[in-house]
Amino acid sequence: MVEDTLNSSGTTSEKKRNPFGKKKKEYVGEPPLNLNDYEKPFKNAKYSTPKKYKLLKQILMMDRNKTDVPIDAPLYMNIEAPPSVYPRKKYCDITGLKAIYTDPKSGLRYYDSTVYKYIQEQTQSTLQGYLGLRNAAVNLK
Repeated sequence: MVEDTLNSSGTTSEKKRNPFGKKKKEYVGEPPLNLNDYEKPFKNAKYSTPKKYKLLKQILMMDRNKTDVPIDAPLYMNIEAPPSVYPRKKYCDITGLKAIYTDPKSGLRYYDSTVYKYIQEQTQSTLQGYLGLRNAAVNLK
C-alpha cells in the first residue's frame, strides 16, 4: 500500500502505509521496554501459522463420539478385518530381506546364494533356532 503526498516544494513523495492502520514508531539506539509499540520490519504481515494436524488420540475420540455411524462400519477402533486376498509375503530368515528361495533340507527361506552358503555351513541346532524364530515347528534330522 503506497500513499502519494505533496511536499512543500510541490513534488509528490511516496510513503509506505501500515496495513494494520496504526502507524508505529521506529526506534534508534537502545530498544525500548515495550517492543509492541514499535514497527518490526523483519516480520511478514501475510504470515499465517501452518495447519495443525490431529493426533491419533483425537481421531479415536472423534470416532468414538459418532452416533450416526452403523455398527459394522470400519473405524480406527476396529481391528477386525477380512483376510487378505494376496499371498503372504515371505522374508529371508537370516537377513530379513524378501525371500525368493527356500532351502530344501532345512526349509529356511533365503535371499541369495551368499545366504544359502551361510545356511549350509550352520549346524542343525542353529537352523532349528532360525525356524523357531519364524514359529515353523519343524524337527530337522
